[in-house]
Amino acid sequence: MFTNSINSFGKNIETGHISNISGNGNSFNMINESEKVSFKDVITDMANGINEELNAPDEMLNSIMRGSSEHDIHDVMIALSKADMGITIATTAATKVLQTYEKIMQIQL
Repeated sequence: MFTNSINSFGKNIETGHISNISGNGNSFNMINESEKVSFKDVITDMANGINEELNAPDEMLNSIMRGSSEHDIHDVMIALSKADMGITIATTAATKVLQTYEKIMQIQL
């Protein structure tokens, strides 16, 4: 059975096994069947990742206001764009899950 490894907000979610392949930031690893992740863990990790992305621009902006030269305004704008994209993706995913649930509930046995 060949499936891939999903990189969700910095976390690798292993969904099957495949030999080592890497490129363009995607990585696929060989895993055992016993290392599967539950749906709850996937959603929790995604929510935590989105929360971290939402907090990153604020932390960078506070760093700039304290006089740190570690970040500049461009970094803040990039982090804001990433946070916006993360919220958009999460909202879309939640909507799709809810629509799927509603369709399943409409199935008559």
